[in-house]
Order: sequence, then C-alpha cells, then structure tokens
Amino acid sequence: MKNVAKKVVALVIALVLCMSLGVTAFAASFTKEDGLTVTTEKIPGIKITTITSKDNYANGDNIVYQITIENTSEVDIGNVVLKYSIDNGAKLKNKEHNIELIKAGATETLTVTTGKITVEESGGLFSSCKSDTTAGMISAGGAGATGLFTTFFAGLFAVLAVVIIKSKKRVRALAAVVSAVVLVGTVAGTAVEAYAVSVHDPSIVKDTETGKYYIFGSHRAWAESDDLISWKSFSNNINSDYKEIFAEPWGKFAWTQNNNKVDGNLWAPDVIYNPTMNKWCMYMSVNGDDHHSTIVLLTADEAKGPYTYVDEVVFSGAEGSTSGTGESMTVKASKVAKAGNQKFELDVKITFAEASGGLTRYEFSDMGQVLSADDNYSRYTDTGFSRINCIDPCVNFDEDGNLWMVYGSWSAGIYQLKLDVNTGLRDYNYTYETERNVSDAYLGTKIAGGHYNSGEGAYIFKAGNYWYFFVSYGNLEASGGYNMRVYRSTDINGPYEDMNGKSPIFTSWEGSVGYNGNNTPYKYNTSRGLKIFGSYKIYGSARVEVAQGHNSCFVDEDGKIYLVYHTRFKDSGEGHEVRVHQMFINEDGWLVATPYAYSGETLPENGYDKSQVTGTYEFVIHNPSRVYVAGNEDGIMKPVKITLNADGTVSGEKTGTWTMSGANVTITVDNVEYKGVFIEQKNELSTKDMTMTFTVAGKNTTAWGVKNPADN
Repeated sequence: MKNVAKKVVALVIALVLCMSLGVTAFAASFTKEDGLTVTTEKIPGIKITTITSKDNYANGDNIVYQITIENTSEVDIGNVVLKYSIDNGAKLKNKEHNIELIKAGATETLTVTTGKITVEESGGLFSSCKSDTTAGMISAGGAGATGLFTTFFAGLFAVLAVVIIKSKKRVRALAAVVSAVVLVGTVAGTAVEAYAVSVHDPSIVKDTETGKYYIFGSHRAWAESDDLISWKSFSNNINSDYKEIFAEPWGKFAWTQNNNKVDGNLWAPDVIYNPTMNKWCMYMSVNGDDHHSTIVLLTADEAKGPYTYVDEVVFSGAEGSTSGTGESMTVKASKVAKAGNQKFELDVKITFAEASGGLTRYEFSDMGQVLSADDNYSRYTDTGFSRINCIDPCVNFDEDGNLWMVYGSWSAGIYQLKLDVNTGLRDYNYTYETERNVSDAYLGTKIAGGHYNSGEGAYIFKAGNYWYFFVSYGNLEASGGYNMRVYRSTDINGPYEDMNGKSPIFTSWEGSVGYNGNNTPYKYNTSRGLKIFGSYKIYGSARVEVAQGHNSCFVDEDGKIYLVYHTRFKDSGEGHEVRVHQMFINEDGWLVATPYAYSGETLPENGYDKSQVTGTYEFVIHNPSRVYVAGNEDGIMKPVKITLNADGTVSGEKTGTWTMSGANVTITVDNVEYKGVFIEQKNELSTKDMTMTFTVAGKNTTAWGVKNPADN
C-alpha cells in the first residue's frame, strides 16, 4: 500500500501542477463561443457570423460550418481572403476562400466542411492536461476558485480510478511532459546569432550613435551586427502588420488576380537616415505583375523600427485598374462544435479592405501631376523606351546635401530621381527632359540598362574621388549566372563607365554572354562592367559561391569600404546567405574586393615587407565572359599557380613581373597590368588560418591571389 500511496501522491502532485496551469483555459475555452458574430470597427458595418449545421455531432460525422459575411457598410470591400484552421485532429476539406469583391449591401455565404471526425468516448488524463495547459499559456484571462475546485476533483477521481495500473515511470513521464509544455510556452522568442544570416538583396546602413550595423532585405528579412561578422535576425511591425501597412499601394495599384498576395512582393528595401526629417527612411519596393510596381516611403525614429507608412514615391505600369484593395484589416471569429466530450473549434481569419473605388492605376499614381496633358503615355508600355519596373531603390545624399534615388530593373532600365530632403518623397520642382536613353520627364535620369537587357539591384555610393555604380547581371537563381559589376563616375548622375570606357546604358538588345562567350539567349548576361568577382574555387574557401549579387556598399567612419551581398552555393539549391567583403581603391581608382569574407582585417599603414608577400599563390582571374550558368563548371574560375619572386619576376603557370609599394601591388601577366593591394586575412576554413592574399584589377578584369601553405 505504501507504493500505491506514493503513486497516488505523485500523480496528485502532477495533476495539481497541470490543473493550476490550466485554470485560465477553463474560462477561456468557453468565452470564444460568445464571439460567433464579429462586427468590425475600422470599416463599420461588416458583420461575420459563424454557425454549425447542428448543435452536436457524433463519431464519423462531417462538421459543417457556415460563414456569412454581411456588408451593411456604404463601401464595397475587395480582395476578401478567409483562412480556416481547426483543432483536435480534425481535417478541413477547404482551408481558404477568396472573394474578389463584396458590394455594399451584399451578403456572401460560405461553407467549410471537415472530414469524418473521430470522437473519443472519454478524454484521458494526459490529453486533458496537455490541452488545458497549452490553452492556459496563450490565454490572457483567469478563472475563479470554483473552476479550479471542479476541475481538480474531476481529475482526482480519474487518478483514483486508474492509480493501480499507473507506474512511477508514467508519473515521471507526465511531469516531464507538463514541464516541457511550460518551458515551450514561457521561453521568449530570441533570434539565433550566426555568421551566415539569410537576407536576400541585403542593404546595409549604420547607426553612428549606437555603432550598430543593419541589413534590410526582401521578404521582410533584416539583421543586425556589432562587427559585420556575427549577425542576428530581428523583426519589427512590418513582419506582422505588412498587410495593413501596404494595403493601399498593394490594393489600389500593384494587386492583380494572378498575383494577389502582398507577402511575397515586398522587395529590396533601402534604409537611410535623413537628418532634415530626423527620421530613418525606408524605401520599399511593392512589386506587382506586369510592371505594376511602386516604391514607397516609410519612416521610423529608430533604424529597427517600428515603421510608419508615408506615401508612394514613384510608379511603373500605370495602365489599367485594379480590383484590389486599400485600408486592409484582419478580424477573427471562431465557432466551437461539440461531439461527445470533445470540442472542435474552427478559427476564421478574414482579411479585407475598402475597394479601390474604380480608380485607374494612372489616377492613383502621381503621373498626372508630373506629366503634361500632351505627353505620350505609350512610351511607358515600351521596354525599349520607358517601361521600367519600379523596384530595387538605393538612396543617397550627394556632396551638396541633395537627395537622390536610383531604381529600376531590366525592362527599360535603371533611372535616378531627385527627392525632397524635407519629405523624403519626389522633388516635384526638379524636372527632366524626355530623350530616349538619356532621361524621362517622369522617371528621371537614365543610369543603366534598357531594351530588356539584364540588370537589377542598382547601388550607388561614393568612395574617394568617385561615385561607384553597382549592378547585378544574370538571373538570381543558383545556376543563373548572377554576378556583380561596377562602373564609376565623378558625378552621382553619371555618365558611368567601366575600365574599358563602356557605358552601362544599352541602346538596343545585345543578346547575352554565357560561360564561354557565345550567345546563350536563354540566360541574360553582359560583358560590360568590371566584374568585382564571380564563382571560384580557391584555397581557404570551403564552399563554392555561385550567383552572388544584389549588393550594397558603404564607407565606415574609419575609412574602410565594405561590399555586402547575398550568395548561393554550388549543389546547395536556392538557399542563400549574406557575405561581407572589404574593398580597397587601387592606384587607378578602381575598387577591388578581398578574396575572403571580412574578419576584422586592417591594411597596415606601411604595408608589408617583401619577405612577407613573396612566394607561391593560387591565382584566379575572374573572367568577365564566364558565368556559372545551367550547372556548367566552366563558369567556376579555377586557380593556376604563380610565384612572386624576390627579384620582381612572376614564374609558374603564368609569367611576368611584379612590383610593390607599401601595400600596393602591380602584377603584369598575359600583357595585362593588374593593380591592387596585398592584404593578410583569416581564411574561411574552420581553422581561420591567417593567409596572405592580393586583390587586383586591370583591363576590366579582376584577379585574386592566395598563399596556400602547402605550396610554400
């Protein structure tokens, strides 16, 4: 009997713990039934009612829920999306309904049906405890002593009925489960710190007051760092409230029947601090099908947010109209169906908004405010002229404090607009002439691209004496040949050119360049621009990067220059990670990037001794005519071995000469003079060995060298 008594006591203790955690669930599980009818507040007069086909169901029945939406308001609502979920193991035959439009005064009735339900005759101790505990953790209310008293003694009776067959092992297991549930429910959500954070199209900004670095990317992904090495993801109100925040530009401009969910269409934001506004300004791409896109402004008091929607900045694809919505909101209704001792609760989440009211996209946009009545809009339907896609913004202050935004992708190219420093929006007092391949009255100054040649992810920044313009060519998927090119200019508005003097502006369709230099029209690339680097295999890099691109750059307060980009990896699908490399300006004023990701290295003020840099290197030339396309490894640059001899000669698989001055180096091989710097870095292996490297550029081509200790 002592053993039995111990079992009873142990079970009762476990039950008390379980029931004490489940007290709020007793009250909360029934109050939801009072919410069968929900009336909205933001758009008064929208009533959602949820009922079941009967009061009680039996084992093997199909539960039938009826959802009625009554629009007694004075406005039409559109883009109505209802999503359903159900508990207790039931399966829904339909989990979502979409209604394009519910006119004022109209009613829509929908039916949601489960599969055949399985009803247990009595709930066991474990299932009751687990269910109540979990509900209690997400409940905000509380129950009185009567609820606790009733629940406790009902549970105690169940314990006494089965105590003879319960073992101490089972009691421990039950207690462990209860503890586990409690822990899961109470641990706060924290971001996981990692070197390789996943943010697509990363745009970097620094808060100089806190010293924090932030990157913002597509699909509401952002991260922060103290050192540009370890990154931690974070979230803000855009992650949770994006449907409401972007409801107006999405519903009234970008929305189409075939592309009707905003969550996958928030692309490539850029964030800056505007001291005139005393605000952090986020410029976000709201992407729609068929170029129905707009770039919008949000502001915040802190870089991390929360962000408040301000207005649209620029539009593309302004023809036609949308039956999408603005002013969106979300409400929830729920209904509990009873079956024996079980309850099956259907949650109904509905999102809708006031419909656009018949506005055309042109009327919703600011194009009528900018263009004159006799302007020919047809040019905005021609990708050879002015039909661009308003995505991928990058915003900068010039030397005189003027604010500019470069933007665009493929299509008719990439343009730059002057913004008003006081509002962060378009400067309507600054005008442009319309001249093909030069400028456009609405779009601004043409910077690059056109005629549907490849080019996206534009980024402009100033370092030293030049403004540098980055653009990514190719397709962004792992085998799409994505790569970063750079041009420069002495003026933020250009003209920009590469080392060969070529402009990034295309005046006609020029085909494409594949991994062997031949035309491959199914992949889009170009030989223009200085390829900062591409895919490669080299000592010290454990993984083969492919499809590196959509980068940002910045100059830190200590003068260091950084390149921030996302990369995919060979044979690793479409997963991607952020990488940061330090860059330097060579003696000819061109940017060169380090072979390895940034690990804190600093260029010595007086450079290196010759004895430190002589030796054998793996030498990789980033051939601009080769890109990693369709899995062909000819697009992955492989190294050859060269030796920098103390007498200034280069020997090995390539021959030539070399000289150095401090950290600067000039290497001449294959009749090409490359200029750059020596820089010692930690490599990317797990051992993080210090490795002497050099990075150089010449004749519109970059090259790297890394010392492999096996060769020295």
